[in-house]
Amino acid sequence: MTKQNKSDNRKQLLIRFEIDDKRRISFINPCCEDIPFALFTKVMKAITKVEEEWNEAINKKEIER
Repeated sequence: MTKQNKSDNRKQLLIRFEIDDKRRISFINPCCEDIPFALFTKVMKAITKVEEEWNEAINKKEIER
């Protein structure tokens, strides 16, 4: 038998995104519950990097066409 923890202390980090007609991505309106500022900053830097790399790759493919 396993003991179940009845209290759930997990928090949510909601990241919304949109993809435009040229397939470029944009992350918008990050929303979180009680996340330390230093952690939030690191998460946002990582998401920004993903966004830049994705859009750069899409732009590169567009130029090659």
